[in-house]
Amino acid sequence: MLRRPNPLARLGLALSAAVLGLAMASAAAVADPADPAAPAATETGEPTGTTVPAPPTESTESTAPTEPDAPVDAQPQAEDATTQSVQDIQATATFGKPSYNTGEKMTITLTVKNAGTTPVSLNAHFFSSQPDAIGVNFPSPFEEGTFTLAAGASVTHDLTGAMGNPDVGTAKLYAWFSDATSGTAQLFTFTVPIRQTFGHARGTVYVDENANGKYDTGEGRGGVELTWRNQLHEGATFTATSDSTGRFAIDKLPTSTYFVDGSGPDGLKVGYRQVVVDESGVDGLLFRAVGPLVGLTVDLEFAKDTYARDEAPVVRVTLTNSTDDPLIGIVANCDRGGFGTSLDGSGPGWGDLAGEGVTVAPHTALVLQVTEPMPADAYEYGFVTVGCDFSYKNVEDFDHNPHDSDRAAVPGQRGDLEGVLADDDTGIAGVRLVLVPEGGGCAVAEATTGADGRFAFHQVPVGDYDLYMFPPAGWHVEYDNPTSTSVVGRWTGQMYIELAPGAATPPTLPSCPAAPQAPAPQGRTAPVDGLPDTGASIAVPVLVGTLALLAGTGAVLGTRRRRPLEKD
Repeated sequence: MLRRPNPLARLGLALSAAVLGLAMASAAAVADPADPAAPAATETGEPTGTTVPAPPTESTESTAPTEPDAPVDAQPQAEDATTQSVQDIQATATFGKPSYNTGEKMTITLTVKNAGTTPVSLNAHFFSSQPDAIGVNFPSPFEEGTFTLAAGASVTHDLTGAMGNPDVGTAKLYAWFSDATSGTAQLFTFTVPIRQTFGHARGTVYVDENANGKYDTGEGRGGVELTWRNQLHEGATFTATSDSTGRFAIDKLPTSTYFVDGSGPDGLKVGYRQVVVDESGVDGLLFRAVGPLVGLTVDLEFAKDTYARDEAPVVRVTLTNSTDDPLIGIVANCDRGGFGTSLDGSGPGWGDLAGEGVTVAPHTALVLQVTEPMPADAYEYGFVTVGCDFSYKNVEDFDHNPHDSDRAAVPGQRGDLEGVLADDDTGIAGVRLVLVPEGGGCAVAEATTGADGRFAFHQVPVGDYDLYMFPPAGWHVEYDNPTSTSVVGRWTGQMYIELAPGAATPPTLPSCPAAPQAPAPQGRTAPVDGLPDTGASIAVPVLVGTLALLAGTGAVLGTRRRRPLEKD
């Protein structure tokens, strides 16, 4: 089994955590409130009727477009009108109820009519930044793209949303429609009364000292501060600190859905959870506090070195507990960068690692096999990756979460790579270039720069490469030689490489195995479209480097390595 140890970078994980926090905050204004039934505590300490959302990811969550300034020439009728007209556009809004409680889910039927004599193409948006604005869940049916109404025609859609601001007594639906042809804009506002309502929350914070997976009398822990963030209104945040017995209480909370997490002395953390508060309040909540996750090591290993493009990869996960106590509720957090080549650690194939977590017995290695469908971009890049950190469920503690990664090939796709070698933007001719798989082996393709310093590799296997350069006498490569690059099937990679006057020792090509090899694509001396044609692939070094930094894991995107692969 080829192993490519490449631990997740701490910096990138911190960046991911920041992105996670931002996504949670921005999503709060438009999220659906959950069922308002008050949750009751269960034996395991998790309240019934509450759900814990997966951390949001950057690659999969839709976001609303930036709100434009409200048009100054829009002149709707009175705000409480059911039907309003601006120029030739007529809008009618019908609320599902005559009034709503703070945080209660709204249903709104909105009809837009073209009262003019010519067709009109419209784009819609619903303002949400105003303090009294109803947060309409995005994307709404009106916001899926430009829609055209013939003269006299209308369209009707149902919207959902909520008013999370606890200080608002009258909520407004701000509906903005712009004419895609003329550029004119119309703003409509519809109001509904809000009954400002409150509930309470009471419960206990505990540490599972006897490691039996539940709360027992005497396990309450004081000094833990819980933070309650209103999912519907980011300005409404509340805190409560547990007393010496672990009990806490907030007697007046605006009715809404909250994200709750916490921290305390000795590095204690409470994993985030979603709690619904209605007018009857929530009693008997139990929040488990955990210390830093120490004594756990992890190993991730693909079952095979190579997979077909439509084959489901299988990963062997080994969790080793070196402590005297069981580690309860351990989950996998994978592909924090959101890349299309990586397994994301979700779905039934991951079992409890993607659910409530697994228990690792003291001084025991727990071995699990997990699987999920092949990621969408794995074939285009020529590899599939897995990169995960492990934690107590929903506890973000990147300084202590153990992590590992691995990579397997997904061969078959080919791509293109182009570039130029120049000194101060003046192309240098006659530079020999050799494309070698990263880690060594036989050359895949060769090329020579033309009079303008340009080169091209066409249709070489996708993957990671070292590009060896052999300038003519009197020139040397200014920076790394060889330099790393990547060939991707979806784009033509572009490179710019600096040369400088002066001699330098040329690089040494790695040895090529004596076994027969498939013939490498060969170049032609005559340039095609200004580029010497050789047969090769694509490289995206700038893109790859930037994405890897944002992910915080060189392993998640490509598990790039600068040394030959090693066997276990």
